[in-house]
Amino acid sequence: MKKGGAHAYFIWAVGSLFYLYEYFVRVVPSVMESDLEFAFGASAAQIATAVGMYLMIYSPMQLVVGPLFDVFGTRKLLVPASFILTFSCLLPLVPSNHLGYFGLGRLLMGFSSAFGFVGVMYLCTVWFPAKRLAMLSGLTTALGMLGAITAQTCLSSLNAQLGWHATWYLSAAFGIFVTCLLMFCIPKHPDWLPKPRGKHIWISCKSNLRQVFKNKQTWLIGFLSSVLFMPLAVFADFWGISYFVNVSHFTNSQAVKLTALLYLGWTLGSPFVGWISDRFKTRKIPLFVSGILSSFVFTWVICMPAASFSTIACLLFVLGLCSSGQVVGFIACVELNTKQASGSSIAVVNMVIMWLCGFVQTFTGYLIDLFKPYCSLQRTYQLSLCVIVLFLILGTVLFGLFSKDSSREK
Repeated sequence: MKKGGAHAYFIWAVGSLFYLYEYFVRVVPSVMESDLEFAFGASAAQIATAVGMYLMIYSPMQLVVGPLFDVFGTRKLLVPASFILTFSCLLPLVPSNHLGYFGLGRLLMGFSSAFGFVGVMYLCTVWFPAKRLAMLSGLTTALGMLGAITAQTCLSSLNAQLGWHATWYLSAAFGIFVTCLLMFCIPKHPDWLPKPRGKHIWISCKSNLRQVFKNKQTWLIGFLSSVLFMPLAVFADFWGISYFVNVSHFTNSQAVKLTALLYLGWTLGSPFVGWISDRFKTRKIPLFVSGILSSFVFTWVICMPAASFSTIACLLFVLGLCSSGQVVGFIACVELNTKQASGSSIAVVNMVIMWLCGFVQTFTGYLIDLFKPYCSLQRTYQLSLCVIVLFLILGTVLFGLFSKDSSREK
C-alpha cells in the first residue's frame, strides 16, 4: 500500500472523526454554563475549574501519548481512548448536588481526548509524504472545528428544549458510533515502520522525549501555537457565549452564532494556511503573521463590545482565519526534530498548548470573580480577557526574534 493513496485518505478520515468527536465533547459545557452554575450552586470560578480539568489532564498526558504512538501505532491506542471518552460523557449525569462527578467526567474526557489530535497527525506522518503534512494538519483541525460548530449550534437548541442531560446522552451515543468505526477501519502498524520491543521500548520513549525537550525550538513553537489557540480554547470554547450575552447583550442564540463564526474561520483558514506553508516551503512566516494579525484582531474584539452584531461577526470570522496559522506549528516541530520522534514532537507541542490554555481558561474565571465586585460587568470581562492579548503579543515577539524556519533548512 503506497503512501498518500485513496486508502490513506480513508484511514485519515476515520481517525479524524475521533478528533471531531473529541472537540465536540470539549465544547459541550459552553452551551450549558449557566445551567451548570444553577444545577450545582457553583460560582463561575468553580465551574471553570471543573471544566478546566479537561485541559489540565490533557496536557501532561501528551508526555505519555506521543512516545506511545511512536512505539505502538494508532489502532491499539485510539480504540480504547474512544471507549473511555464515550463512557466519560455519562458521568456528569450521575445524581449529585456537587461538582465531583462532573469534574471526574471532564478529567476522563481530557485523558482520552489526549490521544485524538496526536493520533491523527501521527497517522499522517505514517501514511502520507512530508509535502502534504501541513495541509493535512489544517484539514484535521478543520474537522475539529466542525465538531465545535455542531456542538455549539445544534446542542444549544437541544439543551434549551430538552435540558443538559439529553445533551450528554446524545454525546455518548455518537461516541459509540465513532468507537465502532475506529475498531474496524484503522489498520495495524505498517510493515515499513520499526517496532522497538521489550526493554528497548522504554529506552526509545525516553530518548525521543529527551531529544524533543532539549530542542529550544520546540518551546518557541509550542508557546506561539498555544497563544494562537487561546481565542478558541479560552474564549470560544467556554467564555465567549457568556461574554456576548452579559457584555454585548446579545441573545444566547446570537452569541452561539458569533462563536460559531470563529470556528468557521478556523475551518476555512486551517487547510488554506497549511497549503500555503507547503506550497512556499516555509513554516515561520505563516506562524509569525498569524501571531501579529491575531493580536490586533482580538484586541479589536475586546475593545468593541457594543459594536453591531454584523461587525462583531466579521471580526470573529477574521480572527478565526488569522489564528488558524497555528496548525503549521505541529509540522514545524516535527521537521525540527528527528523522524523517529514524530509522535513525541507533536505531543510535546500539544502539551504546551493545552497546559497553557487550561491555565488561562481557569485563571480567567478567577479574574472575573475578582473584578466583579469592583467593576462593571463589561469592564470585568474586558480586563479578564486581556490576558489573552498579552500572551498573543509576547508569544509573537519571542517567536519572531528567536525561531528558525524548519522547512527552508531542510
